[in-house]
Amino acid sequence: PNDARVLYALGFAYLGKDMLAFAEQAFRRVLDLNPAVTSLHALLVQLAVRQGNTEGAAATMRQILALPEGDTPAMRRLAGELELQSGQPLQALEQLLPVLEHWPADRQTLQLLLMAWQRLGREQQARDTLDALLETHPQLHDLWLARLSIETVGSVDAAAVAERWLQAMPAHLPAMETRLRLHDMAGESDAAEAMARRIVAIEPGRASGETRIVEALMARDPAAAVAHVQAIHDRAEDDARSTLRAWLGSVQHEAGQYQDALRTWVGLHVAEASQRLPLPPQAKAPLSWPEMGSIDPATTARPMFVWGAPGSGVERVIAAIAAASPVLRGDRFGPNPPDDAFQSYHTLQDLSTGKLSPERLVQQWREQLPARGLADANLIDWLLWWDNALLWALRPQLPEARLLVVLRDPRDMLLHWLANGAPAPLAVTSIEEAAEWLARSLAQVATLHEQDLYPHALVRIDDIGNDPTVMAEHLGRLFGTRFPPAPTLGPARMPSGEWRQYRQLMAPAFALLTPVAVRLGYPEQ
Repeated sequence: PNDARVLYALGFAYLGKDMLAFAEQAFRRVLDLNPAVTSLHALLVQLAVRQGNTEGAAATMRQILALPEGDTPAMRRLAGELELQSGQPLQALEQLLPVLEHWPADRQTLQLLLMAWQRLGREQQARDTLDALLETHPQLHDLWLARLSIETVGSVDAAAVAERWLQAMPAHLPAMETRLRLHDMAGESDAAEAMARRIVAIEPGRASGETRIVEALMARDPAAAVAHVQAIHDRAEDDARSTLRAWLGSVQHEAGQYQDALRTWVGLHVAEASQRLPLPPQAKAPLSWPEMGSIDPATTARPMFVWGAPGSGVERVIAAIAAASPVLRGDRFGPNPPDDAFQSYHTLQDLSTGKLSPERLVQQWREQLPARGLADANLIDWLLWWDNALLWALRPQLPEARLLVVLRDPRDMLLHWLANGAPAPLAVTSIEEAAEWLARSLAQVATLHEQDLYPHALVRIDDIGNDPTVMAEHLGRLFGTRFPPAPTLGPARMPSGEWRQYRQLMAPAFALLTPVAVRLGYPEQ
């Protein structure tokens, strides 16, 4: 009980097991035995905070600051953070302002001060304090960012701060990029392009400058925009060329060079096919389906599966759902996917041979839920692939679930798949191969819908565009509840109906997809 080394180790053992009160007790005993171990002071404060004991944390902090060796900038910053958490922004300022004088470039201190000033409504004090520091420290990036954040985005005052930043650091790329964005917000296109050219003069190929130059060229000379991107691609390192090739295709498309765009996109897919996943297997439709199971009245969980074929824009629906639901799981597309049948390409064969029973398929899925951070089966599960053969298990064993299928016009889906890829990197070696696989996949969706094989909804997003609010309203109507708009749906995509620009170039592929497009309610032409 009186060996500080043993108590020190014991404290960290408790901490590792999240037994915070015992850890705090052990560390306090270490300090009683050896007051010179000042490194434990901050840890004791943090332990008190993690246990919700803000008063205890504040009391410990006062004891620390009363010690000569405890009154350090780091401890004062922690004290300021505690005061903010306790709803005391004025006391936070008193702790943090001396820290800023000592560490004017410290990002955490600046963030805490900005919060305190905002809560107190002391924007002018913030301006005066930061301006005074910038007089003596004009080369500090984070200090300029903090000063800029006080002003309204896109305002004249923000532009004035950006000009001062640029004068102080004329070759600093973030300052130049900030000024570029503010020029664009003010509608000063020529000035924005000029700033973009200054950026790439310092760092050729920098995305912020090059994309703005291409935007300007596209407005007045589309062929020059294509040539500019082609030149960037040709002089780039090999590891950057795939991204640049995708950009080249999109610029060729925007310039109306459709044949060149298609050649670029398909060439990129073919070049990367060996590094991508094979297309998921597809099963033939059976003559009959197992009966739907009955839902146990005691079952309250209502799981939902979400899937969209490549090019459907399913990832945009997922972005919108993620803004509203904590039970969405997209881990099937990450580095640690669940180990269940929905993740395996062997599932269809295993179901057909009896190696995997319907009961075991659903049981496997349920067993993975705790590892996915879920207490029960109330989740929205974004699937890597879908095949109606899964209904051999889902109809009898999981009748309470629902499937959401994200749709666009199948011909737009094929074009978008070629142009933008898919959330799962699937190998494509030709347009015809992709069209045949997509036609079979969507024919299954049409059958599912026509025969009502499983509780489902078709989420058509053809007319959504790139507006998160429109997507939120669309999903809200579908679910019967309000969806907050997502911050973004991802990069802007081509509008619906763009496939018609490629009607001649992709005629055989579109001929494969038109029958299923009509089945799904889209026009033939």
